[in-house]
Amino acid sequence: ARRKKLKGQIADFSKEETADREIWREICGGDFGRKHELTKISPEAAKCLSEWKGKDLFLSRLTHLSPGEAECLARWKGRWLSLNGLSELSTEAAKYLSRWQGSRLSLNGLKELSPEVMVYLYKWKGDELELVSLDHPNRWEKSGKRVHLANKYIDN
Repeated sequence: ARRKKLKGQIADFSKEETADREIWREICGGDFGRKHELTKISPEAAKCLSEWKGKDLFLSRLTHLSPGEAECLARWKGRWLSLNGLSELSTEAAKYLSRWQGSRLSLNGLKELSPEVMVYLYKWKGDELELVSLDHPNRWEKSGKRVHLANKYIDN
């Protein structure tokens, strides 16, 4: 593992953390080729990603998304955002994602949603929401969007 001195301490970075940091630098330098390999993202890298001109952004290896990172990603002008590696989503992160102007949002790793998160996702203006690990069809039937849930597909 690579060692870096931080304010008098030694920090060990795993191979994965080192790779993420390298990919962040690449992304902020304009090279988006390895974005799908990210397991963590920084707010700065999320800001750089928001400037990417592609249509589909698959970040399915991310396991955490802070509100600041969600706020930056919500500025991305693409069509399909996949965050299938997230197993939970904070209310604040959901608030920012609900403002994203794309058409398809995949959050297939979420196994449950708090009522607050559900309200924000319900308000999202996109066309298709994927939540295939959930099974709450009654709450989504009047959302006005195509919703993919566990063993259920709702086309409003």
